[in-house]
Amino acid sequence: MDNSKPLPGAPVDNFAPLQGPYEESRSAFHTLIVNRIYHEDMLFAQRSYVLLGVHAFLMTAFTVLVAGRDSRLASAVGIPLTVVGSLMGIFQASFGRQTGRAIGFWREYLRLIEAKWQIAFDHLQYDFYLKARAETPFGVIGKKAERQRPLYKILPRLGFLTSITKVVGELFPTGLALAWALNLLFVLRHHFQRYWVGIVGFAILFVLWLVVVAWPSVAEAKSDESADTSRTD
Repeated sequence: MDNSKPLPGAPVDNFAPLQGPYEESRSAFHTLIVNRIYHEDMLFAQRSYVLLGVHAFLMTAFTVLVAGRDSRLASAVGIPLTVVGSLMGIFQASFGRQTGRAIGFWREYLRLIEAKWQIAFDHLQYDFYLKARAETPFGVIGKKAERQRPLYKILPRLGFLTSITKVVGELFPTGLALAWALNLLFVLRHHFQRYWVGIVGFAILFVLWLVVVAWPSVAEAKSDESADTSRTD
């Protein structure tokens, strides 16, 4: 019988490539998952840099238009400019949430692997964030001062503020989207001389943000080895 391929429900240790004495295969498999996480992190960073650069370009163009003397040109160009900026912020927030879920999935998978094969690596960092203490095979890593608190216990009711992927991937783009929507309100009000027109434009973009970003409850990965308070962000 060829056991080089997994059977449904078969323990992972039954895979021929991962059986002893092929310990190097376990190390390679663990490294493969770690590299996948780094790959997702790099994609997240690169896309964030590009989108933020585009926002900076659009904001510069909008500032030049507002400071100019031709109000008709400012309105004609300012309306599509602010709409595009807001839509980009909404897209960036939605994309950032998806990337955060992907990174969380692979970290939970890595947590299972490290628990099964007793590898002390990636999960130690998150143990330290949670408890300010991590037990390694070479000794214990603790906090420098007794008054210091674990990262994940700072602002416990606002834990999302201590998540890099949450702040950079979702909150900051959301702020940009709302800022552009407010600029659209300003441009529409100036062009049509009616506040209600600007409010309607802002409301449309705000509802779009609610539908795309705020309301959908996207599943987050949680493994059997995860504690109720464990995080991977």
